[in-house]
Amino acid sequence: FASSMVRSLFTLDPSLRTDFLEVQDDSTVGYLIVQIRNENELFLKAKDETLDNKFSKTEEKFDRILPLLPDNEPCLILFKEDVEESVKWLLINWIPETSNVRNKMLYSSCKIELKEGLGLGYFSGEYYASDESEFSYKAFLESRDRSNDSDLLTESEVIKQKLDRMALNVSSKSSAMGVIPFKPSDKLESGLMKFSRN
Repeated sequence: FASSMVRSLFTLDPSLRTDFLEVQDDSTVGYLIVQIRNENELFLKAKDETLDNKFSKTEEKFDRILPLLPDNEPCLILFKEDVEESVKWLLINWIPETSNVRNKMLYSSCKIELKEGLGLGYFSGEYYASDESEFSYKAFLESRDRSNDSDLLTESEVIKQKLDRMALNVSSKSSAMGVIPFKPSDKLESGLMKFSRN
């Protein structure tokens, strides 16, 4: 109950949604940095627009983010991964140990709103880092390998995991359709009003 109360407090700045949708096919953008404003609104703090992103290796793109992050402030990084001819985003939750407790709680509790607000289907996974030694592509891959170690799961756990992923894929398609990145014309709005009356 308390978790849903905290989660329901976050909103997405409309320009964050618009910018996120605009950079889907933009090979010059490798990541977006999202922060919380006024303890309840997620907004775009910065985006990487380095023209060499399309030529950079994923590891190079990942490892050049850390020096750009605020020292003692948490943030969420949306890192663009090129996955089999499509774009997926890795949500990196950067919460330095030196952050104050209130900020740690806020950033830990807003991830699901961010993913749902932008569309669950865009995301390939999450990664948590609280120390500079954890913020490298090598550390991320090691973490991913540990979490995908299906040798430790029973057969029923593996089946449940596959079913959960299938259910997420189905639900994410509907959650990604909630945003229209343009303002409808007056003619369209009047047509929709006429249609809704019938």
